[in-house]
Amino acid sequence: MIQAHVLLPKDGQPELLFVLLHGAGADGLQMRPLAEALHRQYPRAALVLPDAPDAFDAIPGGGAGFQWYSEQGDDAARAAGLTQALPAVVELIRYWAERLELSWERVALGGFSQGAILALEALQQEEQLAGRVLAFGGAYAYWPQHAPKDVSIHLLHGKNDE
Repeated sequence: MIQAHVLLPKDGQPELLFVLLHGAGADGLQMRPLAEALHRQYPRAALVLPDAPDAFDAIPGGGAGFQWYSEQGDDAARAAGLTQALPAVVELIRYWAERLELSWERVALGGFSQGAILALEALQQEEQLAGRVLAFGGAYAYWPQHAPKDVSIHLLHGKNDE
């Protein structure tokens, strides 16, 4: 199971679940400022900030952070890495939703960069995984094959994003 930092409501059962996926070369704590802002807005929400399972490999000898999949190699190698990473992410989301007894409509995925790509692609794998996705500085890795029904997708970018 992927390790995660978890923030729960001070008392009572959570009403929402946010799973926040960090970018390559970081860790779950990269998403802490967003988690704290969401917690202020949604005090009855649980927030899960997982650490990607693999050491960051873009720097010789590894970097300080983690990655969901390697971005090294050609397009086929990156696509294979993304495909390999998806089941563990889907399992993590399902695990926390079931543990907190929340239906998929009460689950939101947030991701930055590589985490945004994973969040968007996870919804292509399983439509009823989350009711919304907040994708910061990320995009679909592949053209979507379908629009998930009853899901809100927010693509958020800065002025310097291409």
